[in-house]
Amino acid sequence: MKKREFKVLIVILLLVFVLTLSGCQNIKNTGSNLAGKFGKGDKEFASKLIGVAIKPIPTTSKDNKIRSGESFGIITILTNNLEQAISGRVCLSDRVSDEFGGIPRDHCEQFDIEAANERGPKEATVFQNDVFTYSLPDDFGNVDIDEHLFYEASMAGKIKSVCIKPSILTKGTCQNEESFGSSSLDFSSGPLIVTAARKEFSQQQNEVVMRLFVTLRKLSNAEIINPSLVNTGGVEELINDNEVLINAEYVGLGELTCDKDNKVEIVKGSTEVECIGRFSVNEVVESPIAISLSYGVKQTINVGTFNLILEEDDGV
Repeated sequence: MKKREFKVLIVILLLVFVLTLSGCQNIKNTGSNLAGKFGKGDKEFASKLIGVAIKPIPTTSKDNKIRSGESFGIITILTNNLEQAISGRVCLSDRVSDEFGGIPRDHCEQFDIEAANERGPKEATVFQNDVFTYSLPDDFGNVDIDEHLFYEASMAGKIKSVCIKPSILTKGTCQNEESFGSSSLDFSSGPLIVTAARKEFSQQQNEVVMRLFVTLRKLSNAEIINPSLVNTGGVEELINDNEVLINAEYVGLGELTCDKDNKVEIVKGSTEVECIGRFSVNEVVESPIAISLSYGVKQTINVGTFNLILEEDDGV
């Protein structure tokens, strides 16, 4: 190979090396820009923030048979995917009369779990030392064992920038009606989130009346309940109190009153809340509207269907 050709080859190889190194750095930076607080892409991260996962581990035979006099347990791992610490209780039920043993009525254990962080979700293990035994006069048949999770949660965030003006007749870019999409909403994730908001202005003497409509959406099959029932609500009974607390503040300007005394019923997958505030300003002002909710969550899963038998036949 001639000396000139060798130099050209060296230059080409150096260019390829530099471009490859630059490309790797760009990929790394792009990944960092897309990453959420936990080092995952925003969409992937958000999809995991619905709530608490329940993983029961029954210590029964593999054939799902529980024999009379045989001890069994249901160790449970709770995984908190939320960016907030939670506390509550988890309960077991089997709908079998206590006279036959098994799981006592309202058998619950309290728990506290730290908030998930950049390393991932946090866990707690319950019912580690709980052992149950059935005392049967005869074969009982199939029984469903359920697990019920109750915990308190909160949602907080803001509509990033909302304008208001001295009068609905004031000209300019501040509109009397405005809708706010996802890019304007900055709220924490969880079983209950804010998905949309819109405002409407009307005039009342020297004040502008703001009507703010906020859409709340339930993300999971969990039931949203009054937070006061987290430690007192019935385990198997239907809870009819779905009232949660909501607060809205136009930062630097004053509070808005939402629905009935800042209480709203969450009984559907999507609920629209109306908040009203009256404000008097001398010029166009832009400020965030901060919104927070306190609510309870009830989640029920089926641990499994178990066949309760008096004893195993010798021929089986």
